[in-house]
Amino acid sequence: MSFEKSKSIVRAMLVVALIGVATGCSTSGSLKVHEARQGQAVKGTAVTLTTLAPDEKGTDIAIQLRGQVAAHLLGAGLFKSIANQADKDSDYNIAIKLTQIDEVSGTSRVLLGVLAGSNKIAGDVTVTDARTGQTVRSFSFLGESASHPFSGKSDIKDAVSKSAEEIIKGLN
Repeated sequence: MSFEKSKSIVRAMLVVALIGVATGCSTSGSLKVHEARQGQAVKGTAVTLTTLAPDEKGTDIAIQLRGQVAAHLLGAGLFKSIANQADKDSDYNIAIKLTQIDEVSGTSRVLLGVLAGSNKIAGDVTVTDARTGQTVRSFSFLGESASHPFSGKSDIKDAVSKSAEEIIKGLN
């Protein structure tokens, strides 16, 4: 193999590696609305917020996600109080059902880098009017961490944060 040909191959490999690093450095998320919005803003005095994990292993993730969504709801001034269970004073019931939790271990992240993939959290959200029981919103979300180990956003907590952001987008 000639020197020029090997030099071209090395350059091509560097370009592919740089593209992999650049695409793996940020979190991402998506939102899919199941039911058309009915023009009603999800805002009020009180809300019941529940999260359901797909299994026992996901309970900690469900608790973290509930905390972040609650913080967003209170911080944005959408609600003044948030309950864990159905409350007669609630304006809405927000149910978050997690359908997928893919967590990449730190060891895999360091050993495999971008090839280990990203942490992913997916689920369905249903918002019902507490007084009438009518569904106001229904959507699915996906939150992913970065896949690059040195991006600073490759932890499961980053996937939780992105998921909370997507849920808040769906509620607005």
